Amino acid sequence: MYRISVVVTTYNQSYTDISRTLNSIVNQKFDHFEIIVTDDSSKKNPTQALEQYFAEVGFPNYQIIVNSSNVGTVKNILGALEIATGDYVKVLGAGDMMYASDTLQKIDTFSRAHDIRLAFGKLKTYSIEDDRPVIRSFNAPSKPEMYIFPQNREAVIEQQLVWGDWIPAGSLFFKRDYITNYFSLLATDYRVRYCEDFVSTLVALTDTIDYFDEYLYWYEWGVGVSNNGSASARKRMYADHSNLYSELKRRYGNDKVVAKAYRLFRIKRFLMLHTPLSGLLTRFKTAQYLKVPKSQNEDVTPGKDFLDMNLSSPYTMKEA
Repeated sequence: MYRISVVVTTYNQSYTDISRTLNSIVNQKFDHFEIIVTDDSSKKNPTQALEQYFAEVGFPNYQIIVNSSNVGTVKNILGALEIATGDYVKVLGAGDMMYASDTLQKIDTFSRAHDIRLAFGKLKTYSIEDDRPVIRSFNAPSKPEMYIFPQNREAVIEQQLVWGDWIPAGSLFFKRDYITNYFSLLATDYRVRYCEDFVSTLVALTDTIDYFDEYLYWYEWGVGVSNNGSASARKRMYADHSNLYSELKRRYGNDKVVAKAYRLFRIKRFLMLHTPLSGLLTRFKTAQYLKVPKSQNEDVTPGKDFLDMNLSSPYTMKEA
């Protein structure tokens, strides 16, 4: 039994990206955790390269899952939750990184002190431009103060469903035996494949979500389903949105917030998928969260030093 299970999701990412994520985990100043790498049927089976990596860094507390077929992000995480042994879980996508060397320790201390079921922290984004990391703040959700006790649950639900002000999945951490059923519900009844951040919406409908006012992770910008801008990614994302809103309407159709959200979503879906406004709306939404890029010299936080260390680490998965 571990105190935290760190789940790393992979799907056709480069071994460099996966290694950066793993480096940020094995370099944590915290001993009571395991790593579960769960691969969603990548073209190259990463098992041998992962085993060699963990042997090289001397980290024995790991498990590897390789799905025989592509199941989507939500079921990929669910499979890891079903074999995890940690009291709490932190999920990272390949390419993303822990913010600092004491991130897991902070999550553990906060979770146990406040009996956390589901909580989220802050993030920053990075992208590699001209061979150096460019850092941006990413202030999502835009109103984290809404999640401070006492919480107005109706206002939280409206902020998410009506205004699309979601909690980024990578900033979440949660109690394993509490959240597993929500992921199962999201995958089966709601038929959501990729948008794992919707798990916080399901929780918000019946429970409170806690806010941890600390930076927790570095998000690799421009590569995920939600922000890479391609038409195919947009279709996958809006298929998940459609399934979420349709099931919410079926279950909570008499709720005025849910009914309003469903009507507005149908309009937004049409604009995003069938009109030239999609690019403009996406850029407008992104601008609400992103700030002007910072140079390396301007950001001297401990997280920046940790980011640089993991980007330049000699420990990298190698082709078998």
